[in-house]
Amino acid sequence: MQKLTQQKVNEFKSHGFLVLEDFVSSGVLLELKESLNDIFKEIDKESNRVKQSYNNKHYGDISKAGRKFIKNQSSYYPAIQKYLKSKPIKEVVTKLLDGDAFIFNEQFVMKEPNTQSSFNWHQDSGYINFDHKPYLTTWLALDDTHSLNGPLSVIPKK
Repeated sequence: MQKLTQQKVNEFKSHGFLVLEDFVSSGVLLELKESLNDIFKEIDKESNRVKQSYNNKHYGDISKAGRKFIKNQSSYYPAIQKYLKSKPIKEVVTKLLDGDAFIFNEQFVMKEPNTQSSFNWHQDSGYINFDHKPYLTTWLALDDTHSLNGPLSVIPKK
């Protein structure tokens, strides 16, 4: 597991992003994938609780065309809650933001295989329609990614 060194913190502050490879153990990844599978089973059963999250008007129609957005499910899935409040996550967030932090939003984004789904370039704060303090967006791939299956690309700040 890659550690957050002072060099990595400086890299983040200089470039506006940071990559930590193998930051999460395979066991934690498996638990998160199992939680996500359970969430999608709930969607298939048309659970009102999950359906409200999946079809939330805040996201408009972006859960179409091979993309699914699920938000704020950690209180129902202990593995997600455990990950979000883990020591490594807390360390990264507090060191990169220079202080205390809280969870503002949690969201799973799934691109379905063999579809034309894609994500246009964007800044996450473009979806927040009120003044806010600096925040940190983290991205964790639950499946292996490579150039052919749609990994995240980052455009550094200038």
